[in-house]
Amino acid sequence: MPKIKVSQILFWVLLLFNVGLAVYYLSQKQGWHVDEQYTYGTANSTEGAYLGKHVNSFHEDPFDEVHNHWKKGKDFHDYLTVQNNEKFDYKNIKENLKISVHPPLYFWLLHTICSLTPDVFSKWQAGSINIVAFLLLLLMFYKLSKLFINDEYMAMVPVFLWGFSEVGLATVLFLRMYTLQTLFTVCLLYEVSKMLIENKADKKRLFLIFLYATLGNLTQFSSLVFAFFTALLAD
Repeated sequence: MPKIKVSQILFWVLLLFNVGLAVYYLSQKQGWHVDEQYTYGTANSTEGAYLGKHVNSFHEDPFDEVHNHWKKGKDFHDYLTVQNNEKFDYKNIKENLKISVHPPLYFWLLHTICSLTPDVFSKWQAGSINIVAFLLLLLMFYKLSKLFINDEYMAMVPVFLWGFSEVGLATVLFLRMYTLQTLFTVCLLYEVSKMLIENKADKKRLFLIFLYATLGNLTQFSSLVFAFFTALLAD
């Protein structure tokens, strides 16, 4: 039976504490940024990305569907949630993204989770995506760090300096796609770095590089900029 290293125990203790801290802070979250509400609306609304089918990306309401009208609480509830007759209906996301202009991956994931919990609006729906992505991100960040720091203890330093930082935790608390985007960015950087260090580009590694770059671009358009400069520097 392989002997468990002290460094491995320390890493998992810090990892679980870091993720636990993110879960705790998320449990204390009370307010909602408008972009977080738009995230749920884009994923779940059948009445347009902004509460009206004809409200455009500039929030202009040419047919006066939303502006200057009193909206009932149920209208907002239905905008943010999946109803029983709307479960796993992804075509509305495509229409909503024509207005809110984002890649679809995060909204597909959120709609799937909301479809499993119909008629419910909860921070834990998007929060669960961010928590899982945060956990995987810390694991991949550690693997990346060990490529450049030949010491298992010191390799933890950049991982948890970021993980326990205000910025790192904020990516989990802000219910948008940025934790997932960061995960795919670190995965891409890991595979490219390993390819350069080992001077080996087999089919599996090239496929993983392509996969992580694609998943990043399907999560947030700014990933394309990072992927471009990563490819440029790796050339």
